[in-house]
Amino acid sequence: MNKKILIGILLVLILFLIFSFLTKDRQEAEKEVIITTDKKEYGSNEALTMTVKNNLTNSICFSPCSLGLLEKKNGQWEIYNYEECKKPDECLERIESNQVKSFEFDIYAIEPGLHRINLPTCIDCQIGEVFREDQIFYSNEFTI
Repeated sequence: MNKKILIGILLVLILFLIFSFLTKDRQEAEKEVIITTDKKEYGSNEALTMTVKNNLTNSICFSPCSLGLLEKKNGQWEIYNYEECKKPDECLERIESNQVKSFEFDIYAIEPGLHRINLPTCIDCQIGEVFREDQIFYSNEFTI
């Protein structure tokens, strides 16, 4: 009978540790900026829709130049700007805490392969302010 009690206590302890681990991961994810694409695979001339959810307690802001940053997996992630930015490098898009915004852009002339979006953000910047990179967030991976 002592073995059954010991096994029961051990099982409860294991379940508690698993629950604590899963809860911690979810709480950490809720403190971040989550970037997702509308699909996992794209053709070479399709439009990509990126959704940005701000789970931070502060607002985030980014420039139109930072919306064009992608990374391609070539053994390691290599950043590139898929089109030249001709706009001022200032905060033009702002997402308040706990808000979601979507952006669409064409992904023409991008080499096939595994990619992700690299989104530099400015924390608590105001619209029109010169952009400064405080933190970078990444999207899910997608294939072209």
